Amino acid sequence: AELELAENQIGDEGLKALANSPHLSHLSMLYLYKNEVGDEGARALAESTHLSNLTTLNLCRNNIGEEGTRALKESSHLTNLTTLKLD
Repeated sequence: AELELAENQIGDEGLKALANSPHLSHLSMLYLYKNEVGDEGARALAESTHLSNLTTLNLCRNNIGEEGTRALKESSHLTNLTTLKLD
């Protein structure tokens, strides 16, 4: 399953809600291009047990810094991720 939410101004709070949704457990591709997401939102994704099937995650054109980048790359839940776009 694929979910495209580019340019929706989701922000960190919206991304936290998304990351906590059990309805996304079968999602393999998530596109969040240009959504005003920062480190807090990236951490929520990294800590989500519902997104462990993701293989592709696009977070380009957001405000994710070093802390959020590290959380995503070191996540014990995003182990199936083969494509992570952050720039």
